[in-house]
Amino acid sequence: MRWLYRKYAHFILRPYLQWKLSRKVVYRAHGLYMEVPPGVFHPGYFFSTEYLLAFLLRQDWKDKGFLELGCGSGLISLVLAGRGARVTAVDINPAAVIALQQNASVHQLELEVRESDLFSALNDRRFSAIAINPPYYRKDPADMAQRAWYAGGQFEYFKALFATLRPHLLATSQVWMVLSEDCALREIETIAHQHHFELKLLDSRTFRFEAQNIYGIIDRKLTSHPDGFVS
Repeated sequence: MRWLYRKYAHFILRPYLQWKLSRKVVYRAHGLYMEVPPGVFHPGYFFSTEYLLAFLLRQDWKDKGFLELGCGSGLISLVLAGRGARVTAVDINPAAVIALQQNASVHQLELEVRESDLFSALNDRRFSAIAINPPYYRKDPADMAQRAWYAGGQFEYFKALFATLRPHLLATSQVWMVLSEDCALREIETIAHQHHFELKLLDSRTFRFEAQNIYGIIDRKLTSHPDGFVS
């Protein structure tokens, strides 16, 4: 049954949702009113954003430095800014950056938003917490909107991520990434290991026959924690 639903989601549901994402929509959640422009990953149509946010909200964010890498709509950044976090949000899609700046202004929330290909606009800044909802399907994106889905034919996204992550970490940093069971996890883990990172499963939840998993990214060269991660 699960494989049947995944085929349905991949070949029918996902194209339909991508069509819906070709127009501006409004999303209301967590006391926020957000406008999501065409081509920007919508937090209400997919499970990963709300799932990752629920996981993050288990922590106290008062005065904690936080980076949302590939923020999309920016829901996570907006909610954590409202909880007192010092938020930086980046995305390669200029439409996402503009929309998040506008939505933050509407709600009078203070956060830094930048257009950035991974860490390219962040220089040598380091963060105590980073959350990533990455593209994880093996395919070359045809346009900016597809960069939210496709990690490249050779997983170029993950190769660049793990090659550039370390300079932005502290010894005590925590990094979380959400991945579907439908992605090529072993290949992603192999890329991580090549750069001396490890993926540690921290949480898992099934939504409509598809499991979403949250991993802690452990830097084996940098971490000061005996078990490699602070959960």
